[in-house]
Amino acid sequence: MMQTQLLDQHRHRQAAPLTPRWLGVCLLGLTALVPLAPAQDSGYLPAKPAPDLKTLLSPLIAAMQPDQPIARRLAAMETVIELSNQLQGTDPKEPGQPYQKLRDTLVQAIESDQPQAVRLAAVRTLSVIFTDLDTLITVFERQLQKGDVAIRRQVADSLDEVVANAVAKAELNTKRKPHLRALAEYTTNDWLNDRKAKLPAKLPDNERLQAELDLTLDSRIYEERVFIRLYADYNARLLQLAANYLDDPDPQVRRSLLQTLLLITQSLRELEVLSEEADLARKVVTDDPLLKTSARKLLQPLISEVGREFKIVAKRLATETVGDKLVIAQLLENLTFFVRQVKNKPLEDVRPPAVPDRDRGLPDPAGKKADPTPPAQPKPDVKGTPDAESPLPDLDDLPELRDALQEARPLLAKALFDPDPRVRLAAAEALEAQGALVVDVLDKLAQATEDRFLPARWVAVRAISRAAPRRPEVAVPVLARRVLDPDLDVRSIAIEAVVRYGRFAGPAVPALIQSASRGDVETRANALTALGKLPDHAQQTMQPLLAGMGDIDYRIRKVSVSAVSNLAPRLRGTAEGQRYVERLTGLLSDSDPEVRSLSALAILRLTAPATK
Repeated sequence: MMQTQLLDQHRHRQAAPLTPRWLGVCLLGLTALVPLAPAQDSGYLPAKPAPDLKTLLSPLIAAMQPDQPIARRLAAMETVIELSNQLQGTDPKEPGQPYQKLRDTLVQAIESDQPQAVRLAAVRTLSVIFTDLDTLITVFERQLQKGDVAIRRQVADSLDEVVANAVAKAELNTKRKPHLRALAEYTTNDWLNDRKAKLPAKLPDNERLQAELDLTLDSRIYEERVFIRLYADYNARLLQLAANYLDDPDPQVRRSLLQTLLLITQSLRELEVLSEEADLARKVVTDDPLLKTSARKLLQPLISEVGREFKIVAKRLATETVGDKLVIAQLLENLTFFVRQVKNKPLEDVRPPAVPDRDRGLPDPAGKKADPTPPAQPKPDVKGTPDAESPLPDLDDLPELRDALQEARPLLAKALFDPDPRVRLAAAEALEAQGALVVDVLDKLAQATEDRFLPARWVAVRAISRAAPRRPEVAVPVLARRVLDPDLDVRSIAIEAVVRYGRFAGPAVPALIQSASRGDVETRANALTALGKLPDHAQQTMQPLLAGMGDIDYRIRKVSVSAVSNLAPRLRGTAEGQRYVERLTGLLSDSDPEVRSLSALAILRLTAPATK
């Protein structure tokens, strides 16, 4: 009976028309959500002006006062958060806007002895609608020092929102303009208007038009510079705040602070691209010091702060939980990628000093001075292997980041043997990103290639490959074992790594020969291709290449012929080269057309006369 009555009442409410009271509530809600941007003219009715911020925020601020019911205060704060899409990007410095009163109301709610629910909501609201970083950091730091764990958790969680609102790229956060972008835009508009106002009054129209055009073009670079300067200042301070409280006793607070650091490093990687674009801009006309300051110089305070803080963060790898270790490893990997972007090249890409040819620069037996310009030589088919003592990447211009990476490597190497396989994988990935710098922990990486967890083993082999050709006495025997690994992906990356060790790859050649004669077609083809890239070991590779040229599978025949063609400059005019020519002659009638064409090319290269 009761259920029937309730159902009847529900149907009656659905069918009843809206009362004036309900209509007023709906209209009030719609008014609160009116966007700040003016509505577009439809062509039939005049566009109504959007209400200003004072009209929107004043009743909400009044509803947040301590004398109001808790539910009303919470609803007002939630409404402010809902309005953030309209409020974000509005100039906080424009006179007459009630930003300061809103900020003071939220700060009062956070720091007073009010119900915890109100304080939590105020923290979240302040992090979404913030215009004064000094106030926000001061308030948040005081809360992180207090004993209320719920408030500390909310503050730590809210720092992510602060970073995202401040620096997120427009395409990643399309509902609102990042706060720093908006601030840079308004600062630039003021700069542009001031510069235009200072143009001489008696300037001819055509010269005035050109001057205003130059100022407009320069303002785009100026806005980018202002954004980078704001970005560096904001993130350096947020980074310091998050790093200072990583010792919090609550694991959830620590995890949230680490996530904030991770978000900052991710935005760093995005920002470096922006700064490079700004540096490549056209030559500026306006005489302004900021326009002539490089983006790298503007970022230097933040780069230094990142290096200092991450030396401390890296040390936590030995003490944190599994989840925290994963975040820290990812942080260090992001830091390495940022260094690579700053240097604008991979950390393993260091060109060794040129090794002179055997006959270049030597004195003539007759006592004549040697000709410094030797005769032209044919271009080698196989790149010469750099020296095993090739210099490591130079990071002297980034001393703080260099020291942070150096501090992190032994700690990451220790994490390669963590009981949790996810930590081992994350540590291997972070080390791999450091490229040739891992040479000082190559022994640990060599042990990690025996890991039973396949992804960790695979990444460890890749990391060793990045160090090539340094320390071949450690790396090559390990790679030789991995050439015969049960997993195809590990075998493939190990074979590629052996090639990178070039003339130092001798201990791995027997494993390549063994791999070329057994197993799946892909592995055999990779091994044969690798043998063709090791001209210093051409004598050892002859039998497997001859066998591959007679294989039943056309793919194996094809890669074997290509390998011989690569070795042609080393084999030309030798007995081994003649044997290859005899076998290749028989392949000119092969059933596969590509094998036939490659064989003809190899014969030409093997029998070509030596260039004088």
